[in-house]
Amino acid sequence: MVSTAEPPLRTCRTCGNVERNIHYRCSNCGRDYAADPPRFSRRQKLTAAVVAGVVVLVGLAIAIPLLLTSKSEHVANTLARYIPGMTVDQGFAMADKIHNTGQAIVWSGAKETAELYWEQLKEEGLTMAPLERD
Repeated sequence: MVSTAEPPLRTCRTCGNVERNIHYRCSNCGRDYAADPPRFSRRQKLTAAVVAGVVVLVGLAIAIPLLLTSKSEHVANTLARYIPGMTVDQGFAMADKIHNTGQAIVWSGAKETAELYWEQLKEEGLTMAPLERD
């Protein structure tokens, strides 16, 4: 006995294809007829990924100079606060020299005074080499 019943008319929720089909998958796109359509197309997902990548790169490009600037400001302000006779502008010049060469002589004088300044700068978070002995 052969069934003469016609397959049901189905509409694919993903691609919109309308057909009579006995199978549960669309012959056009291959997705399940009952499956929810994707929320975002491939193009929308790719666009969102590119935009997110650009935002991250721009954020990094802004954050890195800000970190360097705030560190230079901290060094300059700390040197001006604890080293007698040093201004904030001189502190910035010293911070720039430290950044470019990796070292600078900030102050020279009596051992006890040098140890005091060294401790104060260390407490403020500045990284320094051990005191040099004459």
